[in-house]
Amino acid sequence: MVKHFLFFIAVILSCFTGGSQTYLDTLKSELETQDNAKAYLYAKVKIDKNKHHQAVIYNKLGLIYQYESNLDSASYCHRRALRFAFEDSPKNQEMGVSYNKIGIVHYYKGELDSAIINFKKSIPYYTDQTLKANSLNNLAMMYKANSNPDKAIANYLLANDVYADIQDYKKQVSVLGNISALYNSLKDFENAKRYAEKGIDLAKSTNNKDLI
Repeated sequence: MVKHFLFFIAVILSCFTGGSQTYLDTLKSELETQDNAKAYLYAKVKIDKNKHHQAVIYNKLGLIYQYESNLDSASYCHRRALRFAFEDSPKNQEMGVSYNKIGIVHYYKGELDSAIINFKKSIPYYTDQTLKANSLNNLAMMYKANSNPDKAIANYLLANDVYADIQDYKKQVSVLGNISALYNSLKDFENAKRYAEKGIDLAKSTNNKDLI
């Protein structure tokens, strides 16, 4: 069971848009009736002068381009979203969401240093703790991929603490698995076993046995 758990690594490159959830939900409902989501969003963003709405719309457009593997257009839209979010308020959560999405695009392009910079920039803007933890987890994964295991573990632990605070046990178990797997790759089998066992115990005590 421990061996199985060591290799349970969750990828949490988050596409959530917290802090704008009410408007985002409205937007998603509107898109369900549209045959051409991009055309609808481009038309909408031209007439909606609310800066927050414009930021959310451009982030949604960026996600559509991500799904189409059009990373240049995705990056352009997420950067537009960042600009409108800043114009809405110099410090608001949609800025964090935008930085996170820009980081994801850099990750898909294999530009790990740029991904790290943007994930780090996103974290101070969050009021939603789930989004903060997701970005910390993303940052940890980038450091791992960039051969910086110490910083990877440090950020995994920060993400784990936030997930523990908000009692998101499934993601907490996943992060503990990531930490265990990283220690295992470093041949630090004592810590690998320790974090694997922590994850297993947590999964059992929170009725998430399916995760192990």
